[in-house]
Amino acid sequence: MNQDQCTTKKKKFQHLNYQESRIIERQIEKGSSKSEIARVLKRDLSTIKREIKRGTVAQKRTNPYCSKNPDIPDYIVYKKYFADTGQLHYERARRNSGAKCKLGKCIEFIDYAEKMILSDKKWSPDTAVGYAKSKEMFKDIPSTKTMYSWIDKGVCKVKNINLHLKMRRKPRTKAQQGKKC
Repeated sequence: MNQDQCTTKKKKFQHLNYQESRIIERQIEKGSSKSEIARVLKRDLSTIKREIKRGTVAQKRTNPYCSKNPDIPDYIVYKKYFADTGQLHYERARRNSGAKCKLGKCIEFIDYAEKMILSDKKWSPDTAVGYAKSKEMFKDIPSTKTMYSWIDKGVCKVKNINLHLKMRRKPRTKAQQGKKC
């Protein structure tokens, strides 16, 4: 079967937006079940459950049946879903997602590697990384590949022209696919 004749639909995964969270909040206030909310929003039930769990907070209100009996609490604790709370949790998770930059942790190593690469010894980044790892000189040492990508991006004082082997090599070309017989 060709790709043109493919009948399966590609899934489109999208995060819930704030308007959908507000709809969830209103539907819960009406007393709708989670499955009914999922049908209204045309979303999976597990998505609705996770959103409700994310945006639900404990609330307190005074007990209308207060008495002098110490066994009866002054406050009643209940849980309620708020779209704003769910949105805040979502935004915080999005900010904290993804790989963190290693650059801030490796400043000492970068200074050392720059000194060794630019000195009379003319070390390669691979040699600087390997030597520092073997002697356990620094707490955080990036990989050789990371070091080369930092040099390519211009993060370090070292430039590609300072690296002997890199200037002798031909730039990489995309591999060509062979024809099938």
